[in-house]
Amino acid sequence: MPTLDLTIEPKIKQGKISVEMDLNRFERVVNALNLFNPAFLLSVENAENDYRKGSFKKIKSLKSLKKI
Repeated sequence: MPTLDLTIEPKIKQGKISVEMDLNRFERVVNALNLFNPAFLLSVENAENDYRKGSFKKIKSLKSLKKI
């Protein structure tokens, strides 16, 4: 199995994690997650258009999506 070299810097106070990898490895991860799929790319484009139009709803958690 191929290895994936990452640099992970946790920022505990902000609740964030910074992950650093080279471009070649990033493309391999994206490909493995099937993010180059045309249907996925179209859905991202549609989401960007909705965001620009302002037709979106802010949520605080994924649990709140069950109520919608």
